[in-house]
Amino acid sequence: MPDVFGISDLYDIVDGIRSMSINDTDEFEANLVMDLARARRDIFRAEKALVDCVVREREIMANLSKHQSDVSKKKLDKADIGLGYMQITFKKYGLSHHSLVPCSLQEQSSRRISVILD
Repeated sequence: MPDVFGISDLYDIVDGIRSMSINDTDEFEANLVMDLARARRDIFRAEKALVDCVVREREIMANLSKHQSDVSKKKLDKADIGLGYMQITFKKYGLSHHSLVPCSLQEQSSRRISVILD
C-alpha cells in the first residue's frame, strides 16, 4: 500500500500549520506585551531612583543651608558682642558714636568707607 496523500490531506496539513502559526503569533504577542510591561517597570524603577537622588540632593542642600545659617549666626553673635563692648566703652569714656557720622550729604559723598570681614 503506497502512502498517497490526497488534496484533502494537504488542506488538513495547511490548516494545521495555520493554526500553529496563529497560536505562535498569539504567544509572540503575549511575550511582546510581557516585555513591554517589564520595560515600563524598568522605567518606573529608573524614575524612582532619580526621584530618590533628587530628594537626597535637596536634603544635602538643606543641611548645607542650615550649616551656613549657623555660621552666619555665630558671626552675628560675635558682631553683637563687639558692638556691646563698644557701647560699654563709649559710655565709660563719655564718647558718642553719632559724632563720627558726617553731617551733610556732601561730606558723605567725599568719604570712603571700607569694611573688612574675616
